[in-house]
Amino acid sequence: MVRFGKELAPKGVQVILATQTYGYFGAKQGISVAEELKDDHDYFVDHYGFQFPIAVAEGSSRAHGAPAPAAKTAAKAPKRETNFTRYEVSGVPTFFVVDKAGKIRMTVVGWLPMYQHSIMQMAEKLLAEPAPGQARASIN
Repeated sequence: MVRFGKELAPKGVQVILATQTYGYFGAKQGISVAEELKDDHDYFVDHYGFQFPIAVAEGSSRAHGAPAPAAKTAAKAPKRETNFTRYEVSGVPTFFVVDKAGKIRMTVVGWLPMYQHSIMQMAEKLLAEPAPGQARASIN
């Protein structure tokens, strides 16, 4: 991901990671959102050198040590949407390649080194497309 960011940023491509909080980090269980975010930052930025935004959705309150709601109130509680349900993520990591119009054009679940070539090819293809509302230059 760091390579994608470095190679594609000068071309106008932005890499954004999406995750959610879980209430734990490594062996630390029942931690606060603030503590988990600090641990995530230390891990991703300091350890891996990520220099791009990370969109974080707060996970369920139960993930952070809150007791499960009583059965009579559980039915009335609104369902919280997570990044996993919002974007239909079925595995980690999941990569989305989004075009200039904001349409998802490629989804890659999991990671193998051979996926890097496919993702870069799609990104280059999309970079060559005109922006929405911009006509292609015609050759006369």
